[in-house]
Amino acid sequence: MSGTEEAVPLSAAALVRTALTALDELSTLAEALDRFVGTWTHSGLAYELVPDYQCTLTCEEADSLADLLTAYGDTEGAQLILSEHAAYDECGHVHHTCPDCTGPHEQPAAPDACSADGPASQTT
Repeated sequence: MSGTEEAVPLSAAALVRTALTALDELSTLAEALDRFVGTWTHSGLAYELVPDYQCTLTCEEADSLADLLTAYGDTEGAQLILSEHAAYDECGHVHHTCPDCTGPHEQPAAPDACSADGPASQTT
């Protein structure tokens, strides 16, 4: 819009239709999110992902998954994700828990379960 054009106000009916459409979209997103979180927490996947498959998460991935679980009231699952992530976090990263870390040192080797060589890609 240029500075000389005026916005045409929407009618009340148009505003309601717009709001209802937005609510329908939000409801669809909320249902998908509920299904996702429910599946991850009730199946145990959120608790077992990192320790069982040793699939390392980045700090941002661990934080975002923990935030999501916390928002849904699963603080135990969130803490587990962060503590398991911290075990393999690198020196200098926010979650790293080495008490005497002063620089680079040997980290426990975590198999890359997310790659073609890891157990997640193997068939049984």
